[in-house]
Amino acid sequence: MNITQQLCCAGAVENQDYIRLGEDIAMVVDGSTPLVKDPRVPEVREYVRLLADAVAGAEGEDLPHMVAAGIETLRRRCGVPPETEGVSAALAILRETGEQVEVFVLGDCAAGVRFRDGRGPELVSQEAVSRLDGAVVAEMCRLHRERGIDVIEARQLPEVREMLLRHRRMMNRPGGYWIAGFDPKAARHGTHRVYRREELSRVVLFSDGFSGQREALLGAEEPCLQELYRQLRQREAADSRCNRYPRLKPGDDVSGIVAVF
Repeated sequence: MNITQQLCCAGAVENQDYIRLGEDIAMVVDGSTPLVKDPRVPEVREYVRLLADAVAGAEGEDLPHMVAAGIETLRRRCGVPPETEGVSAALAILRETGEQVEVFVLGDCAAGVRFRDGRGPELVSQEAVSRLDGAVVAEMCRLHRERGIDVIEARQLPEVREMLLRHRRMMNRPGGYWIAGFDPKAARHGTHRVYRREELSRVVLFSDGFSGQREALLGAEEPCLQELYRQLRQREAADSRCNRYPRLKPGDDVSGIVAVF
């Protein structure tokens, strides 16, 4: 595979996304700020780098096993039990082994796959986090309408903060959502696809900061990450209070990788 584009840009002061490229692996990691900090675990920016390195260096027959091994390596390094809450990360990973290509997604990162024969494109994603976030945004919009406040102001209200806390407690639990934290078993719940190298033309990995550009990322023969990023930031800047384009925050970290076969 040939990496033709990569982008990793902050939405705020600190960029909690991370991309890692290797000889046969490419990875987008989207870190999540803990609502309650645990002094035993790394800060988000360090966690995403450590996780990417641990997964890339793990031994395993396939990506789910490598992700599980990487999470376990990090758990032992921090000396915490698997149920430890706090810092976490979504993943989108691409790995080429001979004539086989794997795609693995955990959390709200995603991958778009295009084929040489023109079928597709195929979206590899998980919707649990997006559904929960969508419910929070819907509540913020309700408060915006009823109280005459900006959508972004609603996020600071007690009922919205409690909703966010309730959703966070659903992490890595049945009926909730699965994401990389410190429980290796979360990797079993990722979405894993295996393709023949010869059938692929392009794969795009992207974090949820790019989710609003999903159709363009999947539909274009060769999407320009920089141009899509420029358009996204332009739209966000014109709606800094999140009223026309309701969302959890004015701007998110944005990452993407384009691999051509």
